Amino acid sequence: MDKTICRYCKEEINKDAKKCPHCHGWQVKWGLDLQNPKALIIYLLFLLFIIMPAFIVVMTNLERYWRSSKTETNISETSYKVIEISTSSLDTYKCGNSKCIAISGVIENKSNSAWKDLYFHAELFNKHDQMIDNFSNHDYDIIVPANASTTFRITESAIKDLSEYSKHKVSIRWARKDR
Repeated sequence: MDKTICRYCKEEINKDAKKCPHCHGWQVKWGLDLQNPKALIIYLLFLLFIIMPAFIVVMTNLERYWRSSKTETNISETSYKVIEISTSSLDTYKCGNSKCIAISGVIENKSNSAWKDLYFHAELFNKHDQMIDNFSNHDYDIIVPANASTTFRITESAIKDLSEYSKHKVSIRWARKDR
C-alpha cells in the first residue's frame, strides 16, 4: 500500500486518505485549507484583491448597461415634451346599465423615436371648473411613430351624472420607447 506524509503532523498515512487518522487534518490539494494559516491568508488576499475588484467591475458595467437600456421615461417630468396631446374631445354616453366617459384625440410625436405603452391621465371638470373625477388608463396597443401623429381613445365608467361633465384635461404621464 502506498504511503505519504501528513501535511500537518508529518506522520505516515495512506496515500489515498482524505483525512489524517492521527491529527484529523484534511489532506486537501487544491481546495481551501483552513488549518494552514499561511494558505488561509493567501486565499483571503486573493479574494480581497482579485475576486472582489473583478466583481465590482462586472457589477458596475451591468448597472451602466441596465441604465442605458432602460427605455421607460416619465414624459411629464421632461423639459421638452416629446409626446403631446394636440387635440382631444370629451364624450359621455350610456353603455349598457352604466354611464361611460370617452376621451379621444390626436397625439403628436416630436421626437425621432417611436413610443408605445402609453399611460394616460385624465381630469374631468364641471361647468364651474371644479374637478369632479379623474382616471388613468394604460394603453398597450397604441404606437406613436417617430415625428408623426396618431389617434387615441380612452374610456372609463362615470361616477357622476353625465350632465355634470363639461371640461377635461388629458395628459400622457409616461411611455416606453419602441425599439
